[in-house]
Amino acid sequence: MRVTCCVAFTLLFALVAAPAQALRCDGRLISDGDPKGRVLSHCGEPTSIERRVAVRRAPAVRLIEGRLVSGPAVNLEEVTIETWLYNFGPRRLMRELRFENGRLVRIERLGYGYHK
Repeated sequence: MRVTCCVAFTLLFALVAAPAQALRCDGRLISDGDPKGRVLSHCGEPTSIERRVAVRRAPAVRLIEGRLVSGPAVNLEEVTIETWLYNFGPRRLMRELRFENGRLVRIERLGYGYHK
């Protein structure tokens, strides 16, 4: 009975927990895939922004018999990368958010913030 209770509690916690890469701003959850505008409206202006453009090989995707089939990477694509830093002060961890082509792709926890 005790084992069943622990398993049930663990499953419940897993269902309620936030995604691994998530950030709570203004009571709302920010996570991978969110557009820059949504993050900006809930989290406000970041402490700093770094921008760069990278060129990557993109997989060649073809439609064969009604299915998308990816082949060797032959196409080149430009990707706009922005890294936003949020400093929430000395009592909270800073966050680094990475956007690619306007979509959030990664949230990293950094050390504790500092006085602004």
